Amino acid sequence: MRIEFEDWILSQKISSTAQSLFEEAIACYKASAYRAALLMSYLGFQTIIKDRILIANSPKGIPEGQWNSIVKNVQNDEQWDGSIYDAVQMKPPKSIFNLSDDVRQQITYWKNRRNDCAHSKRNKISFAHVEAFWMFLNSNLGKFVVDDSKESLLNDIRIYFDRTQTPAGVDYSFIIEQIPGAIELNEFSDFLEETYKIIDDSDSKRPFYLRHDGISFFYDLFNVTSDVTKEKLVTLLKSKEKLGIHLLTHYPNLLPYFADDQIFIRNLWYRRIGYTSKSPMPLYCSLLRNKLIPKNEIIEAHKTLIERSTLVLPSEEYFELLKLTGFYDVFKNIAFEEGKIQFFNWANLNADFVVDYLAKFPIDKTVASAISNAFSSMHYPYDLRDRLDEFLSSNQDKRAELLREINNNQFKIPKYLNSLGGNDKGDEIPF
Repeated sequence: MRIEFEDWILSQKISSTAQSLFEEAIACYKASAYRAALLMSYLGFQTIIKDRILIANSPKGIPEGQWNSIVKNVQNDEQWDGSIYDAVQMKPPKSIFNLSDDVRQQITYWKNRRNDCAHSKRNKISFAHVEAFWMFLNSNLGKFVVDDSKESLLNDIRIYFDRTQTPAGVDYSFIIEQIPGAIELNEFSDFLEETYKIIDDSDSKRPFYLRHDGISFFYDLFNVTSDVTKEKLVTLLKSKEKLGIHLLTHYPNLLPYFADDQIFIRNLWYRRIGYTSKSPMPLYCSLLRNKLIPKNEIIEAHKTLIERSTLVLPSEEYFELLKLTGFYDVFKNIAFEEGKIQFFNWANLNADFVVDYLAKFPIDKTVASAISNAFSSMHYPYDLRDRLDEFLSSNQDKRAELLREINNNQFKIPKYLNSLGGNDKGDEIPF
């Protein structure tokens, strides 16, 4: 039997110690051992509070000496239980957590119920108590954030991305791991905006979206955030369009988070995909595999990618997907029937893809005509010429196939392809 709280607590970024306590609590609940379930749940909650105190800096209003004493006490095995409770109950101007009096009163209530469990008091503890405490955690755990921890965390980010203070390549996981316990839900959008601005301003020579450390930092945020905060992260990435497309190009596995926004998805393949230095093929194939491009728009999408991008040879998995969705039919139409291989820039940038097409598909009249036309004029794409000569010289079957189509249809022998033995007159050459 799977219970709702079980899924929720697994989605929270908490320490393995806290997680194991909740796992034990859930096992006790399923076994109808409700006292044990509530006791272990309360210990799990206290452990989360302890962890958040230990990673935080001194909040405003609390002197450094007092804060060090609090930290020391929550680490003491003999005192930590009471020290955690006292820390939660502290009020302004010397509060650690920004909590309402109502939440503090509820903590007192649950501490007393914990005592009922631990000391075998006469008060009955049932499944209802356990479920009510879990509901309390679900509603309030995000409120237990150490005051001023947001500013402290932003300062850590500022120091990390300042290359005068921190060299590139240093592990930033210590920052990422603090985020769930340091940022309240209602502050998360502002936190993301400020984080973006800090990283964007940290290097005037390169925009944010071209810096892999910044892109990977935002990618790793997906691994520590809840479903609700992931939505806020997606919202930011949509608003920072260039960052969003670079992030998705590097990490296509994030695409499902954007899948329900049809306008964004169309804009992605119609206008944005292909405008990064990294191959767009994994992202494009992810769009196809997840069926995010409507069937009646797939041909348009293929055409858009082929005409605009530098196509990189696909893996076997991608090849089968592209073939199944008609990508190579559109490619043949554009490259050979419409004669795109005669366009200097496009043909040179996509020379490898053109040759790969010839290797995998039959050379027919349309293909032969396009090659004849493209390389019978002195204004031909040089890189594609070199790749074709290399390919045809080492693949005699394909060379013969091409010459057969040229001769059968009385096309000119392309005199600028040495592999075909072309000459100025364009005479027929036997194969």
